[in-house]
Amino acid sequence: MHLTTEQADFIRQTVESGRFANVEDAVREAVRLLEQREHEIAELRALVDEGLADLENGEYVDYTDETLPEMIEDIRREARESHATEPKRK
Repeated sequence: MHLTTEQADFIRQTVESGRFANVEDAVREAVRLLEQREHEIAELRALVDEGLADLENGEYVDYTDETLPEMIEDIRREARESHATEPKRK
């Protein structure tokens, strides 16, 4: 594996600072984060595809200046309800 000087220096600094025990741990974490990011991107792409399919099938609601405030309130209410049902983090 070939890294740029900047990348190698960054990894070395994270090990020297105590953030990671060794280079392998730092690289393992970098790969884990890359995997996580790729998974999130795939989920977003699937949501975009779903939205585009809904548009093509006419499955959407047009909002006007008059109905937009109601839509925003609906979104806020859903967010509050979703937040209320999530387990508390420590």
